[in-house]
Amino acid sequence: MNLQEDRIANESDREFTTKGLDPKVLTTTELTAQTFASFFPYTWKFIYAKVVDPTTKAEWKTETRYPLTGRRLYDHWADPAIIGVRFDSQTEYALLDIDKTSPYHSSQNHEKFKGILQALEDIGLVRPLIVQSSYS
Repeated sequence: MNLQEDRIANESDREFTTKGLDPKVLTTTELTAQTFASFFPYTWKFIYAKVVDPTTKAEWKTETRYPLTGRRLYDHWADPAIIGVRFDSQTEYALLDIDKTSPYHSSQNHEKFKGILQALEDIGLVRPLIVQSSYS
């Protein structure tokens, strides 16, 4: 982590601001990161937690002083950090959290998982992006 990234995880840093930063630092140029960040346009009131021990419950913090940049969202997602975004009052995407012990998880029953994808397609959600958000 660089100094800027260290500051996001420091909840006592009340002086942090994105004002005056070079826009190139805030915007990723990597196509994968841009595409990933485009799925999450509402970046205010994001949540984060320090990675301590994967067997313990995370201590979530909410940041309300500034929005999360696309670059920082992607960097934290790609790193073993824990980061989350919220929905705005309207959204263009949906999220399903399917735990690995669920009968709908692809490793438990691939046919049921495909059934979920088909049901989503039937209502017009035709571009699934499947990610692993945790180990549960």
